[in-house]
Amino acid sequence: MIWFSCRQCGKAHVRPETAAGATIFCDCGTGIIVPWESTVAEAAEPAPILESPPALKLEPVTFDPAPATSGPPRASRRAHVRRRDPKFCFNHQDVPRRAPCADCGESFCGECLITFATAALCGPCKNFRVKNLQRTAPPSKLSLVSVLIVLLTTPVILSLLPGSRSGFPWWSLVAFLPQGLAGTLAILALREAEKDPQAPGRSLALSGLFGAGLTMILIIILTMYSPQLWT
Repeated sequence: MIWFSCRQCGKAHVRPETAAGATIFCDCGTGIIVPWESTVAEAAEPAPILESPPALKLEPVTFDPAPATSGPPRASRRAHVRRRDPKFCFNHQDVPRRAPCADCGESFCGECLITFATAALCGPCKNFRVKNLQRTAPPSKLSLVSVLIVLLTTPVILSLLPGSRSGFPWWSLVAFLPQGLAGTLAILALREAEKDPQAPGRSLALSGLFGAGLTMILIIILTMYSPQLWT
């Protein structure tokens, strides 16, 4: 056994040799480290040794099984859905309707309707119209076809015309046909853009018209002077 005393109150303590190095607390609250050997004389009446509490035994938690119910299973209760009266507002079932929505046709009161472009609309239908107005319209199909014709036919025409070696190649005038078609479509697209200033495709139509005109000029130059250059 190891005997030692509290340095605060002087009370004698005793612990087994296996407790050497452990920390204990005196009754006065002072923490004491058990020495490796006795530091005081053995007392006539040994102090009681505090036994360590028993280790906790961890066991899985179990629950009592639920009592079995007899009879068929009970059907779940469904909320009672009241049929909507078309004479009342779609959002407020106790408020009489004022007018139907111009788009969806549902009945609404005055607080749920808004006048948009001279039409009485509900909130969702109004938002849908505003979203459609903010959406960017696609460019004119005429201007798109005009640019495609120029891009697809110009390289072929310019590569075939310089091969002519005999006189004035009247057959090369056929090369004007696709460019004339592209220019005509571009002019029609510009006329549509004049009617609706917000319609897109104006720059695309100008590109098609400029490309068709430039290709025609190159066709004339190659038709008039390429035979002299190659002979």
